[in-house]
Amino acid sequence: MTWDICALTKPDHNAVPVELTAVIVAVTGEEPRVLTIREPDQNAEALPTGPFESGHRTLQIGLRSWVERQTHHPLGYIEQLYTFADRDRTRDGAGERLVSISYLGLTREGMMAGRRLAVEYLEFFRKYVPGCAELELVTTAPVMGVRDTRRIVGEFELTIADFKSARQFPDQVAVYNRPTDVHPTDTSDKEYQRFLHDFEGFHGLGEGDCLGVPYGILVPRGWTNLWVAGRCHSSDTKVHGSIRAQSAAYMMGQAAATAAVQSIRTGEPACDLDTEQLVITLRANGAYLPQRELSRTMTR
Repeated sequence: MTWDICALTKPDHNAVPVELTAVIVAVTGEEPRVLTIREPDQNAEALPTGPFESGHRTLQIGLRSWVERQTHHPLGYIEQLYTFADRDRTRDGAGERLVSISYLGLTREGMMAGRRLAVEYLEFFRKYVPGCAELELVTTAPVMGVRDTRRIVGEFELTIADFKSARQFPDQVAVYNRPTDVHPTDTSDKEYQRFLHDFEGFHGLGEGDCLGVPYGILVPRGWTNLWVAGRCHSSDTKVHGSIRAQSAAYMMGQAAATAAVQSIRTGEPACDLDTEQLVITLRANGAYLPQRELSRTMTR
């Protein structure tokens, strides 16, 4: 991926414009891929270009500014590759001599694909949505959000069977009701229909129903002084798609912190905590925990 940025000066026989080039590369399956853009008035892929302006404090700042403006892809670390200043190196065949400086940057293909999609959405809204003709994309996230990644093997694993039965636990530290939002894993119509089928009701709970979140999914198996909260909890993929959300993570965080304090005060290990006392403390601090029966030991 290459960007050309040209600096224009006032007419001066001794002035030489500067061209900056950024090559942004991602590697997928050991195959390098280069980021390019498509000019609105052209059908072919092109390299982003723009002038190095007097307001840019350094060459790198000018490079970063134009790359982000044209691709919405912020650059991380970049390394200068080469500088060319040959007498016969000119721009657009106009006979104007150029100094060309090239930089290399590395990125992840997922980041590039996501930002290409952001630009496609922008163009769609401008063209088809009333009132959005002058819509501008200000920025995209600096890193890619990952919904499902490594999870612990906990003292207990919550499963989709628990979810569909709205199972309640004596040691539950939260309750939750949200569809299983497991995004499509490929671009096939079959996988998209699976996603819609799950999200729009098949794996949904009824009005007033809820799933209990037991304490054991927050404790890595056998650990005495470690708790987790959020998407790294112990569950299968399906139910994880429901309770990985931020609002569930808040409740897990409150429970994990309360358990840690209880462990410090009593000497009880994480994997053998008095969960009856934990639930009582959480309730006293405003947690909604409707289970009628409590247990001093966690569900395993």
